[in-house]
Amino acid sequence: MALEVSTFEQRVRMTQALPIDWGRIYAEHARRVYNYFRFRLGTNADVEDLTSRTFEKAWRAREKYNRDLAGFSTWLFKIAQNVAVDHLRARRNTNYRPRTAQPSRTAVSPVDNAPVPLL
Repeated sequence: MALEVSTFEQRVRMTQALPIDWGRIYAEHARRVYNYFRFRLGTNADVEDLTSRTFEKAWRAREKYNRDLAGFSTWLFKIAQNVAVDHLRARRNTNYRPRTAQPSRTAVSPVDNAPVPLL
């Protein structure tokens, strides 16, 4: 029994010591992260930028990832959520207003439906 426990403990230590294969991680999660942003934001330029920013932040924080606290995808999507919130706050702080059509400066006459300019 003690042999099984020590073997299990050794496997756990070996698994935790293995480096993360970032190419595989990107291949597995890039589409899901992209769709996460696309669903929330809609614009392709922002979505692509935020997807790359998420993986960049994950790369920089890779030493902080703890397998005992959460699965990798949970950790990655928490980073994505924080990136989205930061983006929306920055956009809000720059007084972002979508362009709208300008109101017409003419009215329609009720008598003959002819346009009447407004003064």
